[in-house]
Amino acid sequence: MSKYTCFFISFLLFACESDPSKLSRSGKTTITGDDTELPDSLSLDTDEDNGLEPLKQCIRHASFKAPLIACLDDFEPEMEEASPLLVDSIFLLTVGKMYDMAEEVYFDDERDLVKDTWELKPELIRKYKAHGFVTDQEEGMYFIAPDYQFLSDRFGEIVSPDMVKYLNFRTKNPYKITYDAGLSIEWMEFAERLIKEEKLLSKESPVVNEIVSSELISESLWFMSGMDNSPIYDWESSEILPDYRNALYSLKQDGGPYLRKLAEKQINYLQSVNWKVDPNKTRLITTSDQAQKLFRTQYPDLY
Repeated sequence: MSKYTCFFISFLLFACESDPSKLSRSGKTTITGDDTELPDSLSLDTDEDNGLEPLKQCIRHASFKAPLIACLDDFEPEMEEASPLLVDSIFLLTVGKMYDMAEEVYFDDERDLVKDTWELKPELIRKYKAHGFVTDQEEGMYFIAPDYQFLSDRFGEIVSPDMVKYLNFRTKNPYKITYDAGLSIEWMEFAERLIKEEKLLSKESPVVNEIVSSELISESLWFMSGMDNSPIYDWESSEILPDYRNALYSLKQDGGPYLRKLAEKQINYLQSVNWKVDPNKTRLITTSDQAQKLFRTQYPDLY
């Protein structure tokens, strides 16, 4: 679950001291909760942007007692009239708040699971679905995460064309690709996913670029290093797996500027060690900071 928080912490900063009682125009909710807002680089300093400030405040203060969906319902006409790029920023704020809310949910085995099957009680699944969340499980623990089909249904017709492409990608390619410290997809499928994601980088929407670049860098590092239960090498021989090698060459051939360069560095290293590695050195090529620097080098126009 900490991965979700890390993903959006680069986008959302704490701020804001508005009167919560004035945030919901319909008066349906009592607003309480943490305060968050977008970095200045993702805000549009316009009268239109300022006109949606009450909606932003409503989202920042949303909770399960003061549902976020009520905020979106109350300000639906304003969002429909706003520019798509501005709605992109509202989308980002919404998703960030949903990840924050998800982090606060804890399921108790005795209270929340069906004792015969140890599955989450259906009424809880329905409850969180009504708030725009899906339920999932990892390492024997249930948790919730934003439902991207719900988000696509709410935002798909009012965000920018590039954000629509991202939402289409996300609904077909769920964010969660790991399970119990291992990958839940094959190496070639992982490579194809990364290639598709790099193509989503936008010339128009800075919000799309923030989301895609963060996901792309994080996931590409997983690809390069492997995971505890999904190593890139054979456990016994320490030789690089054939499936991984093929997927790596696919990145070099079909990836965009960032993935091609990253794959090239990985291939050059693995060739230098005859495609056999020291299992104690799982991160073979680069750190997160180095990957971000490489990304900025390959995409200077985005910064």
